[in-house]
Amino acid sequence: MPRMPGATGPKVTPVDDAPTPEALWAKFIDAIGGEEAIQRSGSRRTKGRFEVPMAQIKGSMETISKAPDLMVMTIDLGPAGVTRQGFDGTYGWTVDQAMGERLLEGEELDDLRRSGDITGSADFVKRASKATTLGKADFRGRETWVVELEGLFTNPATFYLDSNDGLIRGLRMTSKTAMGSIPVEIEVTDYKPLGKELIATRNISRLMGMEVIMTTDEVITEEIPASEFEPPAAIKALIEAKKQGAGAPAGGNTPAAPPSGTPKGNGGVAP
Repeated sequence: MPRMPGATGPKVTPVDDAPTPEALWAKFIDAIGGEEAIQRSGSRRTKGRFEVPMAQIKGSMETISKAPDLMVMTIDLGPAGVTRQGFDGTYGWTVDQAMGERLLEGEELDDLRRSGDITGSADFVKRASKATTLGKADFRGRETWVVELEGLFTNPATFYLDSNDGLIRGLRMTSKTAMGSIPVEIEVTDYKPLGKELIATRNISRLMGMEVIMTTDEVITEEIPASEFEPPAAIKALIEAKKQGAGAPAGGNTPAAPPSGTPKGNGGVAP
């Protein structure tokens, strides 16, 4: 059984004169192709696979993103149903065939709003309110620099950047869901050139004693019509009710999808 994230992560050893977070992120950006490779406008379609080995669940996954912050993720698990999650610039929502529809609020909405940014992890340091290099740590067999970012997500997130090639190898954070706050570790692996960027094509989220594996097979830079970002009719009804001041009825629980720490290009991580 692989070790799962808990209250503490890998042991961090402080280092005198450690690189600044800005310097480490500049090295990361160079490693994935440089500033010219980072998509900051237009739209992107990412296709891949979704798997929960412990539950013997497999399916397909597609994420569409459009600058500045539109996003819809669809996970099709066949007999287990289809899960969709999206952000339209103002409202965040989830739909699950087994548990219904609901609007996201509070910390869940904040995390999803950030995940909709098409630049992915490239601008994380710029967007953080505080960034600190904590030192070095062994992250699943790799020597990494450890950087803590605050103000990027609801809670501080700890990133592990390879001390040799500069690539992000993982992160640890606490994700807010309908089931409460859940500690999550995301391992970022299998970097491959897709388009102009070097992208992590395999991401393993470890949470609640299980692994959720997301594999990217294809990244397509294309113009995506606005209609593809429209939420389903039931979600539109919830949005209209909220606009009218009626509030959003309590829906089901969070769908069986990974937390808002899911990857989508620019190095593979976009919580």
